[in-house]
Amino acid sequence: MNEKRREAYLNLIQSLLNSPEDEQIALLKQNLELLDDGFARYLREWATQTIAAMESEEATNITLNIVKFSNLIQQFPLGSKSSNMEIAIAGYEAGLQIFKQVTDAELWATIQNNLAIAYSNRIKFDRGENIERAIECYQAALQVLTRAALPQKWARTQNNLGLAYSDRIKFDRGENIERAIECYQAALQVLTRDALPQKWAMTQNNLGLAYSDRIKFDRGDNIERAIECYQAALQVYTRDALPQQWAMTQNNLG
Repeated sequence: MNEKRREAYLNLIQSLLNSPEDEQIALLKQNLELLDDGFARYLREWATQTIAAMESEEATNITLNIVKFSNLIQQFPLGSKSSNMEIAIAGYEAGLQIFKQVTDAELWATIQNNLAIAYSNRIKFDRGENIERAIECYQAALQVLTRAALPQKWARTQNNLGLAYSDRIKFDRGENIERAIECYQAALQVLTRDALPQKWAMTQNNLGLAYSDRIKFDRGDNIERAIECYQAALQVYTRDALPQQWAMTQNNLG
């Protein structure tokens, strides 16, 4: 990339990291042409070189802002989704250079979880490898996000890991579905209907999909279990309250 482009990337990074979230969104909308794979590469390079030269407290603050920006760009609806994922991945991986499991356990685990989501949604490169990286990140996060210490985060990560196993391309398909089912069932130990009804319904729907795809054991029994899960989800996903989720689950049930 030429120097003019690098300077434009640098100016945008500095503006973003010194702005509150609402202003960051406006900046992104104004600079869509800069949100490309080159920006992701430059962000990775800039973060590595710049943070290494900073004092500890300043490096921590800058890195935290990069991670927050990564959360924003991962969900940003405009521009290239492919490039947005690459930028988010670059930011999260920069964050993991500073925040470590030993010293910043919960933040480290949260970054691992968000990085896993970005890899799951990644468009570039091999889909199978991206899912493997996502699984590795979720498993890393679960070293810290334990059921005993952080039950809701543990359960959400179990649900996300279940989705990754459901999408897994490598290894035996039947075993991957069994692992997904185990993850969803684990999540439902915490995500109860009384405490977290929408998350409970979402996980019931995911479990229903896994039973529908299940290869092992009796096909008829698996379908019956899937139906039970979808019907459970529809206790919360009503047409009046949550019409989109209701329609999705009705479609799965059909």
